[in-house]
Amino acid sequence: MTVGIKHIEYYLPKKILLNNDFLELDVDPEFMRNKIGIEKRYIAEENESVGDMAIKALNSLKNRKIIDYSKIPLLIFCTQNPDYQLPTTACIIQDEIKMPKYAMCFDINLGCSAYPYALSIAKSIMNEYQFDNALIITSEAYSKVISYKDKSVATIFSDAAAVTYLQKDYENCIIDSFSFGTDGSGANNLIVPVSGSKRKRNEETSKLKEYSHGISRSDENLYMNGQEILKFVLSDVKKSILDFLIKRNLKIDEIDRFIFHQANKYILELLATRINIPASKNYIDLSIGNTVSSTLPISIRKLYYDKNQKEDKIILLSGFGVGYSWANMILKINNQFGENL
Repeated sequence: MTVGIKHIEYYLPKKILLNNDFLELDVDPEFMRNKIGIEKRYIAEENESVGDMAIKALNSLKNRKIIDYSKIPLLIFCTQNPDYQLPTTACIIQDEIKMPKYAMCFDINLGCSAYPYALSIAKSIMNEYQFDNALIITSEAYSKVISYKDKSVATIFSDAAAVTYLQKDYENCIIDSFSFGTDGSGANNLIVPVSGSKRKRNEETSKLKEYSHGISRSDENLYMNGQEILKFVLSDVKKSILDFLIKRNLKIDEIDRFIFHQANKYILELLATRINIPASKNYIDLSIGNTVSSTLPISIRKLYYDKNQKEDKIILLSGFGVGYSWANMILKINNQFGENL
């Protein structure tokens, strides 16, 4: 059974932080704009959760009048900052949008690689149980764990939610093949040290600590070792993409578009250069910041719906980051994808 991406909608919070908002952290606005590629970051309100953002994205999809949530048998919700430690956010959303009680609804805890993982899982389940359709939601709010006195992360990440509607036998955007990888030795390079059952929160863990270059964060805030992440991308991720192409018997010139996780412009340009991908095939749009698990679906939406790109036929998606975790996949699309919206 063929499974395809029928539609994508996304939601961005109303609050926006611009480059000039970080001048106190000694951030150069032009460097952020030209080198990193980011000018805006969208920040969830204090009482706005990942579930709330997901509902707003789902409402945008519902308004298209192409979907009946009461007939959807599968929902996969991707986040690392769920509304509650338990129950899963997927269960709450099932009730909120009135999906059927026989529906299979669950969360997966993955970051920047979540979208290909979720598509693979959904495709497998739809084939196994002959489901007609499914929903994948990526919703992340790193702002909840970021110290806005730590420019290494505060200047990069945005909050967002994206919903992807999958349909069987939909051939305008076919979900094809995948490859995956994990290297847990890099876990400490992108981590919130006090965030689960490993260490308990207390008065000490919430205190801001001073680090070099004027950075301040607590043990309950997100930490990122940018240099190590770059090394990981240029080694493991690069190799995984080249190996995936070999396994699929594809050459770079046979791929019409490469859509990488939108980490930052510098990383994406360097990765493409190391793989010998022409700049014209390397999609880069960080105008809304790094939205973690939502960068790939938002990129698809922007390129093939909003811009109505018609030239591409074979697209390679690659998600990579926290874990370390990575995943590559192929989409096959035709000229009808993104029309009539």
